[in-house]
Amino acid sequence: MKVEDVKLQIIEIIKVLRIYGHWMLEDLTKEELLWRPDNTNARTIHSFFRHIINAEIYWLKHLNDDTFSYEPKTSEFQELITTFDKLGEYFINTIETTEESGLTFRTPKYEGETLIDPGTISWVVLRTSLHAIHHFGQIAHIRYSMEKPPNLETRKISWGGAMDIIVKAMLL
Repeated sequence: MKVEDVKLQIIEIIKVLRIYGHWMLEDLTKEELLWRPDNTNARTIHSFFRHIINAEIYWLKHLNDDTFSYEPKTSEFQELITTFDKLGEYFINTIETTEESGLTFRTPKYEGETLIDPGTISWVVLRTSLHAIHHFGQIAHIRYSMEKPPNLETRKISWGGAMDIIVKAMLL
């Protein structure tokens, strides 16, 4: 497969994850973002979303990329949306300028607790996308538990469709 085709596949993962994420998060009030079942310590939609963002930042930092700072628990939801979108743009720009060697899916290597090789940006995109799609599924579950499922009329891609794009890229 040509380098440009690989880049397009990886960029498609980033774009699809943002589309799916926005759909999972649309039309929620502040109260719904912070809802949790009574008498539990369950995570909220807000905390899952912040966790998704911070995981992307965590893995960028493994690549010695300190462009983004972690989002604190006090971040407003709109700040999280902005960071999510900026991370998506940043990943796309990074993939567009990545050399061929950075496009292989190479996992990090550790010696004990010490990071020896951080892996590649492509691996980071794949790793964080699989992580995010899992948590967006949990967000969907919370929405159904609140009796406020995602709006099927605004859906641009399903969970299965997003997963198919991620899996297709894994086969590169």
